Amino acid sequence: MDKKSSTIFTSDESSSTRLRRSRNAQTFQSYHLVWLYESIDDLSNDIYSNAIIKLHGVVNTINTFTDVDECINFITDDEEKKIVMIIPGSLCQTIVPIVQDISQVHCVYIYSEDKEKYEKCIEGWYKVQLVFTDIIKFCETLKQTAQDCIQDLVSISFIEKDEILNSDLDTLDSSFMYSKILKEILLTIDFKQEHIDEFLTFYRERPVCDPDELMTIKELSEKYHQYRPILWYTKSGTLCSMINRGLREMQVDFIIKSGFFVRDLHNDIVALHSQQYTVEQGSNSLTVYRGQALSQKDFDKLNNTQGGLISFNNFLSTSLDKVVATGFAESAKNDTYQLSVVFKIIIDPSKSSSPFANVTEISPYGEREILFSIHSVFRIGQIKQIEGYECLWEVDLTSTCDTDPQLHALTKRIQEETASEYSGWYRLGQLMVQLGQFDKANELYEKLLTQTTDSSEQGHLYYQLGSVKMHQGEYAKAMKFYEDTLEVHYNVVPLYNNEVAGSYNSIGLAYDNLNEPTKALSYYEKAEKIARETLPEDDPRLYSFNNNIGSVYSKMGEYRKALSYYEKAHEFLQKTLPANHINFATFYNNTGWIYNRMGEYTNALTQYEKAHEILRKTLPSNHLQLAVSYNSLGSIYDEMCKYPKALEYYKKVLEIVEITLPNHPLLPVTYNNIGVAYKNMGELSQSLLYLEKAFEIRQKTLPANHSDLASSYNNIGAVYQNMNKYSESLTYLEKALEIRQAVLPANHPSLASTYNSIGNAYYFTNEYSKALSYYERALNIYQHSSSPNHPAIEKIKGSIAAVKNKL
Repeated sequence: MDKKSSTIFTSDESSSTRLRRSRNAQTFQSYHLVWLYESIDDLSNDIYSNAIIKLHGVVNTINTFTDVDECINFITDDEEKKIVMIIPGSLCQTIVPIVQDISQVHCVYIYSEDKEKYEKCIEGWYKVQLVFTDIIKFCETLKQTAQDCIQDLVSISFIEKDEILNSDLDTLDSSFMYSKILKEILLTIDFKQEHIDEFLTFYRERPVCDPDELMTIKELSEKYHQYRPILWYTKSGTLCSMINRGLREMQVDFIIKSGFFVRDLHNDIVALHSQQYTVEQGSNSLTVYRGQALSQKDFDKLNNTQGGLISFNNFLSTSLDKVVATGFAESAKNDTYQLSVVFKIIIDPSKSSSPFANVTEISPYGEREILFSIHSVFRIGQIKQIEGYECLWEVDLTSTCDTDPQLHALTKRIQEETASEYSGWYRLGQLMVQLGQFDKANELYEKLLTQTTDSSEQGHLYYQLGSVKMHQGEYAKAMKFYEDTLEVHYNVVPLYNNEVAGSYNSIGLAYDNLNEPTKALSYYEKAEKIARETLPEDDPRLYSFNNNIGSVYSKMGEYRKALSYYEKAHEFLQKTLPANHINFATFYNNTGWIYNRMGEYTNALTQYEKAHEILRKTLPSNHLQLAVSYNSLGSIYDEMCKYPKALEYYKKVLEIVEITLPNHPLLPVTYNNIGVAYKNMGELSQSLLYLEKAFEIRQKTLPANHSDLASSYNNIGAVYQNMNKYSESLTYLEKALEIRQAVLPANHPSLASTYNSIGNAYYFTNEYSKALSYYERALNIYQHSSSPNHPAIEKIKGSIAAVKNKL
């Protein structure tokens, strides 16, 4: 399927002086530094240790190795890594030929006291940048080069021509929306001196602060309001780097701390623009240039978006000097993995929707630099190869104005779908939740709660804190916040109020996730009753309430009833939202789960894939909902006996959850699913390892009668059965059965699964009468709760026939 919008990361050109330095120093803070030592004795060498300390100011991650194989394995185990290497001269003949063709390795530096010898050896090895003899001097040089060459990665979004006129907002690149919303939010917040002080404390406490940085901090704390923000930005390479990296990576904690500066810098650019480009001066166009390197893949995306929009999502530096931009772009010509591009940007100062200013007279470097504010949008024009250059391309961009039809429609849609009665810090909290930054959202909401005595605001904050806890999987805490919200509502709003309905619905969600479906259903029905009597027929909240009731029935094993409520929810969606809205992903995911449980795996896979396609286009790559979607896809491939494919998706879940939400209930679920996949592949030791990981977490975090614990008992019992350890198997299966009989309806399919497994255990221990009894119980449930063609039905019928032959 064609991808209509995408995000890439490229280098942000700063100025001519910086561009003359090595291109490879430009983005070191985004790289891993891999230092391969000659021997293990180097680990205790004070010179090397001091060098490592200095280099922490240049790169964020440093990995040292004394073993060549371990070093190469580290480099190649992740295709997304970007590596800068330092190696001893004695190993260059061994290492450089290997890493020359490894795309993750960006450049190599060689340390040797015999500089002349190795400079001759490295001819033809384009990744080797330098042979150095003095480690400490090299570190200082590299550090200064990196600071002088601040070419921070910039998030770029592509929007195809007429895309927003023909499709839903959710098909857009999420970075485009988030950067636009963030800009709007930061411009509405009333920052105080305390925010500046918090930023300075953060700046001061960074792992490495050299004398120049310390001086910058001192000057900022004493003189911030005496000078223009543009001067601070252009003067300090570190500050410029920090600001742009925080915006690019949506580092919420840093954005909160530095938001005052982002706002001030934007306003300063706007003010300077109004002085430099007045209506009286006419509307003569201005041409600026920006050179950079793009991968072939990213260049193809650019080419495919010709005629559409391109957005630079943080502060953008350009040059009035084409030679400077061309020189920077051409410096990538020896890199086989990238193409050189010069953006030629034609601007109408009187109409441009993107604020910009000439900062030449303010910048201490005195260079011909034009600085754009964050979220600058241009239209992509002609793309052509520059004559006389083999791999150098010129891309024409033109400024957009607020009346540009596509940009106007796009802006309107974003405003409609992200509208909130709250602004400033409150809306920033909502954006954090959308980005999956739940800890930071929680921190912000708690801080806001201490600063207000208004009952309405308190109710809103309790509700938002409850929502954050729901996302984090802390359902009991979420329920407490929702109950606090409800108490506030009882005191300030009528009983039959939509806010009360929302609180009932949320409490139902908490009970739902705490595995108390009866209580959940009670609250959902209260919410739905109020909503049905007070809301218009096409109100989207009616979708939510019906969807949640369907969810409870699905967990209770009443799949037909669940489907009927899901279809009601679907009807509301079709009346009110475009077909690619994220709520459709929820519908597809829920119905996929139902079809999965009913054994209709092809239908389930279709639904899951529809859901995943919407989520993939809408959410950041590490978002929890994407992890849930990967889990769903893995589960259906598991049922379809495509176990390696299932394992592939489960491990994608693990990559997200272990890093972003290590305490979320999805982690043991994923361990459990990986264990089941390994069991089905016959790798029983691996299976048991993951199943026991899941079991240990669940034992510590769940009540003794929780259905997830029953799942762990059941699956561990099944593995022991495959190991021919039938006594151990029965012990675990009987524990699973005890819980499931206590908490599940008598016709629930999970009970059938356990009955079937116990039947197998008795069959293999020659207790055929007991085996038959359990097989018949399993068959009875499947025949009443599943579709007639459920695969389990035929399997159990086969087992019954086999056991009857033994009697």
